[in-house]
Amino acid sequence: NFHSTYQVPKLVLDATMSPDINRHYAPQTPEPLTLAVETPNVFIRQILDRAVPNSSYVPTDNASVRTNDTRRRGLERIRLFIELRARQFYGRGLPVKVGNDDMVDIDVLVTGPKRFVEALLDGWAPPQRVELAHYNEIAGSNRWAGVALMICVGRLQLPVTDAEEIAGVMQGTRHRHSTARWRRSPCPGRIPS
Repeated sequence: NFHSTYQVPKLVLDATMSPDINRHYAPQTPEPLTLAVETPNVFIRQILDRAVPNSSYVPTDNASVRTNDTRRRGLERIRLFIELRARQFYGRGLPVKVGNDDMVDIDVLVTGPKRFVEALLDGWAPPQRVELAHYNEIAGSNRWAGVALMICVGRLQLPVTDAEEIAGVMQGTRHRHSTARWRRSPCPGRIPS
């Protein structure tokens, strides 16, 4: 149960979170109200068998040469994926307003954490009609409503230990960091699209 300080109405909106996971943060959560919305052109490809933090792709000064080489190869795979999808969706986007009244055709929007977007652009020019923006650039904006494809790399999410600590505070309990390892998916890799 939430600590008495947090006994206020709460609204949780999440397109992909499992109710079972949410109950770890809020055990008294009732059965969710499910809204069915048709999204015939939307699919989610998600890596299930491991956490993939921003640092998995961003080379740093304090990492080993081997680690940074792995990160650069990951960036290159993502660049190739973007280039492939840009060819597939070429000409499908609607004009997007830039500046005062200028319009430009954008087919694909790629979003991610700021450091990731900066690393992706380092030494690489995205294909025509592809735009990259970090999360803070897109927050609250409807500018890219006409893109044909949005590629979202990663999401802003707390590390597990931080989330457990916050849940402990909200429930008014002393928190001990979990020593359990995350259960590996029986089908490692990506969810089929």
